[in-house]
Amino acid sequence: MDKHNAGYDQQDYNSGYGQPQPGYGQPQPGYGQPQPGYGQPPPQHTTVVVQQPQTLVVSPQLRDWNHGICGCFDDCGTCALGTFCPAILACMTASKMGENPCVPICVQGGLIAMRTKARMMMNIKGSICNDCCMLMWCGQCALCQMHTELKEAGY
Repeated sequence: MDKHNAGYDQQDYNSGYGQPQPGYGQPQPGYGQPQPGYGQPPPQHTTVVVQQPQTLVVSPQLRDWNHGICGCFDDCGTCALGTFCPAILACMTASKMGENPCVPICVQGGLIAMRTKARMMMNIKGSICNDCCMLMWCGQCALCQMHTELKEAGY
């Protein structure tokens, strides 16, 4: 007998797994019984998919801004803040959008990114080019427009 098989004889290897070992008691009920369907051939039916299911993507209806670019007088408080303290209004607007208040002041192009995000959040028509032009030539009015739209939308 070699050293790897010390203490075991050939009968121990061939005895199978169903025999309880000494000191372990009886196996649990149902142990060692074949599982339902085990050892039986699989069913012989085949399903062929002829047409894949279609996914319907519904894009939201885009709308115009509720207030025009010169409509900042619709909200006099926002208009005054945008005229005399635009940096504060920009930080407040960033906070309403869930952004860091430093984004409009410290991030180059931050206001353009914010206006684009505001359009996306509220399904407003427009383009990044238009956002850039509005902020370049009518910056304070565009900021007031953004803030008023967010405020009216409940942000």
